Amino acid sequence: MKLPAPSSRATWLPAILAASLPLFAGLAFAQAAPAPASAAPALDLGARIQPAPLTARLDVPGYFVWCGAPIRGDDGRYHLFYSRWPISEGFLAWATHSEIAHAIADAPLGPYRHADVSLPERGPQFWDGHCTHNPNVLNPSRIRSP
Repeated sequence: MKLPAPSSRATWLPAILAASLPLFAGLAFAQAAPAPASAAPALDLGARIQPAPLTARLDVPGYFVWCGAPIRGDDGRYHLFYSRWPISEGFLAWATHSEIAHAIADAPLGPYRHADVSLPERGPQFWDGHCTHNPNVLNPSRIRSP
């Protein structure tokens, strides 16, 4: 699949998902046993993809943005932690120049505004000193004990 020019990267994800979902769905079910005749029809995930509002898009000038992990904060606002790395370093620099940044919005679908860098480069003495990537976020105040 030929990707669009970087200036139109907002269209990449829906295009890639639309092209990939039938492939992934086929791979996921390729090893499955045949369904009984009474089984429900296969779920067409590709048909469920809908356009996302433009406010849900996070564009940080000069950076690639990847893997957003949103969470609703105790302040009632929405916090998005995401990987970013300089476009000037190239796309593959996610493995060498990525950092975790933080954006904030008043609604789950944005608009989000970059606030700060949460996990910047720390130096070669740390195993992740030059690259932090793919954040996952958990709000400890919402964990319930069993």
